[in-house]
Amino acid sequence: MNALDAVAAAAERTAEDAATGNRRAVENRLASVATRLENVRTRLSEARGSIPEELSRAVENRLEQSRRRREQAAAAEKL
Repeated sequence: MNALDAVAAAAERTAEDAATGNRRAVENRLASVATRLENVRTRLSEARGSIPEELSRAVENRLEQSRRRREQAAAAEKL
């Protein structure tokens, strides 16, 4: 969960930077968030048989939230 929390926090910072127009930071963070999201998704897939289903669903929900935040930041950067 720590890795997922870090991804969520990075996605939030990215959205904040996008809202303030900090393009350089947004570009760097978008790439980082995308990579981190993929890493967490891979780890979740690998661990799926050894963790409770409720935890797996919770992680999937957080991944989806982080993905949406990343997309929002990317959309804001284009404005």
